[in-house]
Amino acid sequence: MAQNKYDTLGLEAAYLAHGQSKRATEYQQELDEFKKIPSVVLAENQAIGPGCVVTLRFENTSRIVFIGPGAAGLKVQVDNVEIVVITPSAPLGKLLIGKTRFDVIETVINGVKTTYEISHCY
Repeated sequence: MAQNKYDTLGLEAAYLAHGQSKRATEYQQELDEFKKIPSVVLAENQAIGPGCVVTLRFENTSRIVFIGPGAAGLKVQVDNVEIVVITPSAPLGKLLIGKTRFDVIETVINGVKTTYEISHCY
């Protein structure tokens, strides 16, 4: 129990250091999982799974997602194209797993229904 303001600062610093250490371990575990993903080359009509890059078309635009084991929501730029990392357990990931090129999926996010066509899978 803290007896003065300096004890409180020490306790807060210890909690912060523990939290940062725990998160660093989690990042390392996610990185290790990414390293385990085999290089995938999908044959035509092969099912989408972890490690795949998928292009989704909707209306007059497209969205590219990478199905990874962690780091959900991470956005990376490759040749000025944004790729968003999703996991197989995410709502969109669940819809994509097992689908193939040209399949159509529908999502409802915040009450808004969106229909995607899977235009490319890598």
